[in-house]
Amino acid sequence: MEKFVLPFFNRKTLPSSDFYSYSMLIFFISNILGLIASIIVVSADYLLALSANRFLGLTQGMSIFSGLSLLFVVIRWSFVIKELRRELIEKIPEYASIAIRSDETLINLGTAVTTAGLVISLFVPFGFLVTLVGLSLAYYFFFNSMKEYENDELIFFSKMPKIAEFSKTKIFNFEVDANVIIYSLITLFGYLTFHQEQYISSVESYVKSRKQLLEEVSV
Repeated sequence: MEKFVLPFFNRKTLPSSDFYSYSMLIFFISNILGLIASIIVVSADYLLALSANRFLGLTQGMSIFSGLSLLFVVIRWSFVIKELRRELIEKIPEYASIAIRSDETLINLGTAVTTAGLVISLFVPFGFLVTLVGLSLAYYFFFNSMKEYENDELIFFSKMPKIAEFSKTKIFNFEVDANVIIYSLITLFGYLTFHQEQYISSVESYVKSRKQLLEEVSV
């Protein structure tokens, strides 16, 4: 229980991988059920629609809970990494030239769309689709930003012989392009759900590497 609860209160800790995995799975299932329920509600006769509304309410609850959880995850990821960058700037002032290039505007756009979707899904069928679009955008822009930022970091670290070699190893070495958004939307978030291991491990490995770097610099 502690590994689920404690990360919510420790702002420097990543959410547990189990929390992320379960949230992904619940959101994926809720999207499938939500699509079925929404189609029934808008196309069925009055009596069947009434029954389907109860089913739709269940899927809305699942979608909102898991959507909020996934929104929390990407926001916490961003916060933890931002804190690491701030600490690196304190230890290596030249690192600021890299950190200043970081831009979270598009990630924030994804989180804003997600938030709007969570509200909309309370009131209308197919509202979960807005949440789906928002989370797909948020996660795509997050990992795309991390890949670009890491490339800049590796160039920067390569010019510093005193930096530990483990910090010069590429971590985000998977493909991130517009197809990620397309596949996520077509599969109702199934694509990200079934490829979650590489995303979780990359974030955890990156954070671990940068924390080790901070320890090396502090010595």
